[in-house]
Amino acid sequence: MSKTETVKHTRGPWRIVQCLPPAPEYYGQTVTVIVDANNRNVLNRDLLEEAANARLLAAAPELLEACEAALARLEEDYETHLALCAPEPADDLPMPQLRAAIAKATKH
Repeated sequence: MSKTETVKHTRGPWRIVQCLPPAPEYYGQTVTVIVDANNRNVLNRDLLEEAANARLLAAAPELLEACEAALARLEEDYETHLALCAPEPADDLPMPQLRAAIAKATKH
């Protein structure tokens, strides 16, 4: 792979599903699987895409922490500065997206 090529993770949205494993030794148990929009397991891909997905999953705790910090800062800045000029946050502020991502990660 050249330096100009990048390996990308599976495009979202991803979701969690509970399913029954196909192997007889696991009958009666359920497993948790992360799937894409086409219900394909994101960790059962070609090696490069699977590695990119694994890196994204490994970064998830730090990404959640960064989202929470960014949201807190945006809300604080809005309350102390922007609210004087506009009653509602501007449409281009990412606060709804941050709230949705945090809720998806924390199941709130």
